Amino acid sequence: MLSIIDSMKNGKSIITAYSKKKSLKAKRKGSSLPKDKSLTKLELLGELARVQKRMVKFENLDLIAASERSAEHKREEAKIRRLATVVRDSNDAVTVQDFEGQITAWNRGAEKMYGYSEEEALRMNIGSLTPPDKEAEQKDFLRRLIAGEKIASFETQRLTKDGRIFDIWMTVTKLVDDAGKPIGIASIERDITERKKEDARRRRLATVVRDSNDAITIQDLEGRIIAWNRGAEKMYGYSESEALQANIGRLTPPDKEAEQKDFLRRLIAGEEITSFETQRLTKDGRLVDVWMVVTKLVDAAGKVIGIASTERDITERKRETEEASRMVTVVRDSNDAITIQDFEGRITAWNRGAEKMYGYSESEALQANIGRLTPPDKVAEQKDFLRRLIAGEEITSFETQRITKDGRILDIWKTVTKLVDDTGKPIGIASTERDITERVRAEALLKQTLEDLKRSNTELEQFAYVASHDLQEPLRMVASYLQLIEKRYKGKLDSDADEFIGYAVNGAMRMKTMINDLLILSRLATRGKDPVQVDCQVVLSTVLTNLGVAIKEKNAEITSDSLPLVKGDETQLVRLFQNLMENAIKFQGEDAPRIHISCKPQNGSYIFSIRDNGIGIDPQYFERVFVVFQRLHGTDRYPGTGIGLAMCKKIVERHRGKIWIESEPGKGTTFYFTLPAA
Repeated sequence: MLSIIDSMKNGKSIITAYSKKKSLKAKRKGSSLPKDKSLTKLELLGELARVQKRMVKFENLDLIAASERSAEHKREEAKIRRLATVVRDSNDAVTVQDFEGQITAWNRGAEKMYGYSEEEALRMNIGSLTPPDKEAEQKDFLRRLIAGEKIASFETQRLTKDGRIFDIWMTVTKLVDDAGKPIGIASIERDITERKKEDARRRRLATVVRDSNDAITIQDLEGRIIAWNRGAEKMYGYSESEALQANIGRLTPPDKEAEQKDFLRRLIAGEEITSFETQRLTKDGRLVDVWMVVTKLVDAAGKVIGIASTERDITERKRETEEASRMVTVVRDSNDAITIQDFEGRITAWNRGAEKMYGYSESEALQANIGRLTPPDKVAEQKDFLRRLIAGEEITSFETQRITKDGRILDIWKTVTKLVDDTGKPIGIASTERDITERVRAEALLKQTLEDLKRSNTELEQFAYVASHDLQEPLRMVASYLQLIEKRYKGKLDSDADEFIGYAVNGAMRMKTMINDLLILSRLATRGKDPVQVDCQVVLSTVLTNLGVAIKEKNAEITSDSLPLVKGDETQLVRLFQNLMENAIKFQGEDAPRIHISCKPQNGSYIFSIRDNGIGIDPQYFERVFVVFQRLHGTDRYPGTGIGLAMCKKIVERHRGKIWIESEPGKGTTFYFTLPAA
């Protein structure tokens, strides 16, 4: 190319001999450039190569006269100079190399791109520009080109003078001589490094758009959907193919149609609308709350032609926001004091409950320290609490005291939550404080009452024991002497005397039995044994032995399921079973007594039942029968003291169980009671 340009600059005249003028003109005519001036750089290179060959041929002609240039030749030279200038000053690298790789032409674009001057480049081989990993590619490219394969353009890499590797797009032209033999390669090389980065960025962006969980859509002004990403598929349930055949109105709930039309009208009118909240309708008919961010699409003239929108499902967020709003209302209006303080004790939040409880308004509290609420004797406790909380100790709730604006001391139950920043560093305390002053007083009163009751019960039990014990001796004496009088004087006095003596003896014996039962009742709590494993089958055998005479006299039939092991006092359990079975025998109906004992497990304990076929009990007396001395029948018909069932109740309750009755008059009775499993 340099020789072409230099020849033009030297202004050599080319005169063709008359004998060769026609063929020269023909050659010039055949090589003239197209009328269309918008030549590609490849066409330019090809033209330059042809002109160069012709000029070499011209210089060898015998008849050359610088003074006889034709007008046509001048025009061609001017055109070549213009083309050479374009090639020389192009920002693309325009180079020529032979098939040995020797560089034979090098423009200014190549100088800028590779860093080598023209002088340096013309002494170099193209291999100097080829990265090591592209050498095989370069050799293969040359081989294919020489073999006649059509290679117009491709992407590869080049190496600069300072060692940088960059991406290029290469467009090549194979140069041939007059005989059509390949003699070299002209190439135009464009740096596409930035374009590739931009393409990669666009691909990444396209991937983000495609795979975004947000719905990203484009619609024209008629509402026709023309773009639909995977987020839209997930959110609305329509596939891309379904959506692209539909109108955006398919997603618009009936009550939002007017809003949609108004939105489009305002957008087309030029109003700036960037984002807003609305609703969409899914394929399965669900309403979704969405936050929509819109971008107006315009043509080259600035006319609005469509809308791109990003839509995020905020249904859950709205629900959480509404829930948080309700929680804020609950916190604000709670009767409990809800406060927040930092670790310096400064109050940073104060609800209405705190205002009511402590008497300080919110504005007063927010200017104060929590120490204002701390009674003097609780200051050390407060400091220790903060120290332990900051140190990481888990403290959730505890009882303490607060002092009100008017000086009253309140007992409170405090529940605390440690507040931390994003790094997990503690920054404050949120606390809920409940006034338990009345509860504390009630508990203290109840505790005192229970202690008084316990003391009273102890005294009553002691009194019952002492009274029954001390009464036994004089009663024994009275009964003994009455029996002696009855023995000596029965039949010697009149009939009234015998009757009176009989009443006195009977009364003394009944009194003795009652005192003995009272003594046993009083001893159930004071002289009971610690619970141990007890075999109820053994207990039943003992009871059957004790009641052997009564069972035989009444011809009673007693059956039983297999009975378990329980935890209790064996002596008292024998008395429990014996009292209940004795009652079942005593209160028989018209038939001989039939008694069945059964048991079933329930939540770590056993429910026992003793069922009989006796006279039964009216439901109105179910509670009365467990009260001491409460009898439903006279002693003349059914003897007893009225203490047996009261004793049963006390034994069951001592074993942390309960006892109850199911019965109807004339249909028998079933006593149920629970005992803990062993």
